[in-house]
Amino acid sequence: MEESFREAFFQVISIVTCTGFASADYLQWPIYGWTLIFVALFLGGSTGSTAGGIKMARHLILFKNLKRTFRQSASPNAVIPLTLNGNHFSEENNNSVLTFMVVYFLLFLIGSLLMFLTGLDVATATSSVATCMAGIGPGIGTVGPVSNFAHLTDFGKYVLTAMMILGRLEIYTVLLLFSGNFWRD
Repeated sequence: MEESFREAFFQVISIVTCTGFASADYLQWPIYGWTLIFVALFLGGSTGSTAGGIKMARHLILFKNLKRTFRQSASPNAVIPLTLNGNHFSEENNNSVLTFMVVYFLLFLIGSLLMFLTGLDVATATSSVATCMAGIGPGIGTVGPVSNFAHLTDFGKYVLTAMMILGRLEIYTVLLLFSGNFWRD
């Protein structure tokens, strides 16, 4: 029991902090174990940390929005402000966070589809994109903790490289580079 807890705890912390280290082949665990590992690929570290992925504060904002939506359903005329750490969180910032998450998942879906079209199974295609966008390292399937990315096609490696750049430099930063307004005086 202690060894199972220790291995699971270490793997989840390694994935959430984006250290990329695997001390166990979690694909040998029951399916719910590596399903939780797959979900952890999207968590990311704390805001301001060097960890990749969607930062925890963005997830917190998403859940606060869900809570606010349910509360407003029960009381349609209520004005329920969104707060983070006791401070008012503006609607502009709120929309920015939610838009970021939607764009992140759209890029994840597009990347996963492109990887699937290279002939990979669904688990490998989706986890390879998730792990590259978050800068984690091992994924699931044939890119798991005891495997690598060498068997992927050149096109697949280009797709994953683009996903790594988008994830590591933050999506807005990369998209800003391709906007015309950025390059004008």
